[in-house]
Amino acid sequence: MGKFLGAVALVVVVLLGISLWRASDLPSPYLDVPEVEAPNYDTAAIAQHLSQSVQMRTISWSPTADTEGDAFLAFHGWLAETYPNAHSALSRETVNDYSLLYRWEGKDASKAPVGFLGHMDVVPIEPGTEGTWTHPPFDGVIADGFVWGRGSLDDKSTVVLVMEAVERLAAEGFQPEQDIYLAFGHDEEIGGQRGAVKIAELLASRGVQFDWILDEGLTILEGFLDFIDGPMAVVGLAEKGFLTLELVARDSGGHSSTPRADTAVSKLARAVERVQSNPFPIEIDEADAANLRAIAGEMPFMQRVAAANLWLFGPLVKSSLSEPAYSAAQYRTTTAATVFNGGSKENILPQEARALINFRIHPRNTIEEIVARTKQLVGGDIEVSIYAKPNNPPAPSDINGAAYGLITASLGDAFGPIAAAPSLVVGATDSRFYAGVTKETFRFPPIVMSLEQFSGFHGTNERVAVDSLGRSVAFYERMIRRASGSETLQ
Repeated sequence: MGKFLGAVALVVVVLLGISLWRASDLPSPYLDVPEVEAPNYDTAAIAQHLSQSVQMRTISWSPTADTEGDAFLAFHGWLAETYPNAHSALSRETVNDYSLLYRWEGKDASKAPVGFLGHMDVVPIEPGTEGTWTHPPFDGVIADGFVWGRGSLDDKSTVVLVMEAVERLAAEGFQPEQDIYLAFGHDEEIGGQRGAVKIAELLASRGVQFDWILDEGLTILEGFLDFIDGPMAVVGLAEKGFLTLELVARDSGGHSSTPRADTAVSKLARAVERVQSNPFPIEIDEADAANLRAIAGEMPFMQRVAAANLWLFGPLVKSSLSEPAYSAAQYRTTTAATVFNGGSKENILPQEARALINFRIHPRNTIEEIVARTKQLVGGDIEVSIYAKPNNPPAPSDINGAAYGLITASLGDAFGPIAAAPSLVVGATDSRFYAGVTKETFRFPPIVMSLEQFSGFHGTNERVAVDSLGRSVAFYERMIRRASGSETLQ
């Protein structure tokens, strides 16, 4: 027995030693670059341009509503007037009436092009909330150090900041080595079928194959993690897929005075509860582990040891990630019952009841898998069908590849030694439609914001800080220069 206990103790000591060694060997998330001064850009002018863009009501209402074209055409005209050098250096074409595709011809046609994506449309203001805004949502007010209004973050900021960088470069006569495309859709907020889909189809028909593309997605957050000092750049390597299933329960109906044991509503309610109460498990695959490793170097000691040794502490880490909701969403396919309809009058037993359940699909899962799992959970009495157009998640991009290195190098140029880490975008972007025309896709607008500002996405008081705009433009300028191999990083 003594020998056995001694062997066990030895194993424990070895495991502990390995765990501590791995924890001590974690890299720092802070970029290994010197502090940099804010670029000498006219941030007031950039803010004014963003303000002007907000004032054009390029609203996407619903997939079935007609595009309010006058606002988008006005936006097209404003871009041409505001960025004359860019429009002289780049060709521009309109796709499907309201989306825009720019091409900046490079010096070397043999090199694969790169692309920057954005969208011009915005979501509407929720009825009844207009009075809760500090400043009217479409006035583009510049006050208290912010540009206020719908689209100031999502996503006119991307369009404006990219155009600011291109305008600066075009004004000095810069020409990229490879072709650079700018693709600005007009219906991302309602699914992208009229805009991004058509642009991607056009590019595919021309045989365009990007080395990489950069779209909206995650950003630079202040106070995102309490163990990270200062802002943290969170770069999206992948995004979730999208699926909504419709569940339908049927019954013979009748008068409510003589009810049977079940109605269509009660059948459906139980089915929805079974799906909702059986979520997909939290898992940590290679892409998820890359995110944890990137930030673990600054974690408190015990968390750092656990994150560095998932082979040993994986179950404990997965349990800790189940709350809050945002961290759980990062590591699983989410399930959300969103719509429930059944019955028309209080004394009539409904013959039919319908519900919608929305899934945001983690890259490890598929549409087919979710449909089969849902059918098994609800049983044969409930009809299950796909509602609207779904999409499987695209494959994650390579954290060890040249393109990710280009992003972090450009971050260092513009922001200095901030923390940076890869992650998964839990929402959807236009970039998913470009999977067939690009090797890699990244989702990252370089905008600094607090967690309170982050809540402005699709919410009240959307705004962006004026003093961060210069560094954001500098990031895009450095990305273009570095992609072209330029040694002059002005």
